[in-house]
This record gives sequence, structure tokens and C-alpha cells, in this order.
Amino acid sequence: MHKLPSAQEVFDIVVNHLFTQGRPAYDGVQGCMYRTHDGLRCAVGVLIPDNLYDPEFEGDTADCVIQKLFNKDLADWREHKGLLLALQEVHDECFVILRGTSAYDFYTTALRAQLLKVAAKFSLEYRR
Repeated sequence: MHKLPSAQEVFDIVVNHLFTQGRPAYDGVQGCMYRTHDGLRCAVGVLIPDNLYDPEFEGDTADCVIQKLFNKDLADWREHKGLLLALQEVHDECFVILRGTSAYDFYTTALRAQLLKVAAKFSLEYRR
């Protein structure tokens, strides 16, 4: 069984991923996705090991994916369920469609503000 990271480790991984990737895992047809066809990953998608990702996850709630992954020999991620759901919500709400294009980007001011709120809610340190 994989070792469960701490809540702080999960938060740090997701925050660094979102700012490094710079845009959401979103397409104009399916909306927010765990993984897009061009390799983008959402806040929960970045935590799913390649060997456990299943395209069938697309369209499922994060809660449902957490349950499915626990049944596939991952550590009990249900311990971080509230944090994961909050981070997923931040991912899904803090993007903008770039004017005059079909491209998407993060609204970084809103992203940072929402991540600070998540950090405070879960007693975590925002290190970015």
C-alpha cells in the first residue's frame, strides 16, 4: 500500500502543480477533467498515479474517485477528502477563458486568494 502523505504535503503538491501548470485541466466540451488529452491535470488528477488513472474517472465527482482509488491499493485518501474536495473546487472555479480564443488560463489573483482560504481552513501553511 502506498504511504499517505500529510495534509501539508498534499496541499504543497497541488499548489505547486497548479501554478507550474499555469492553466486548468479543462476542455470546452467536457469541462474540468482529471486529465486532459494534452496532459493537463487538475488538483486531484495530479495526485493519481499513472498506473491507477482510468479515463472512466472523467465525469465522476472527486469523492467518487477517492473511493475508487482506495479500492485499488492506495493509502486511505479519504482522510484528506475535505481538503481534496476544497482544492478541486478551487481548480474548477479559478480559471478564465482568454479573450477572443478557446484557450484557458488561471486567474492567478483569485487562485492565490482561494488557496490561502483553503490553507487557513485546514490549518496549513501557504508557502508560495
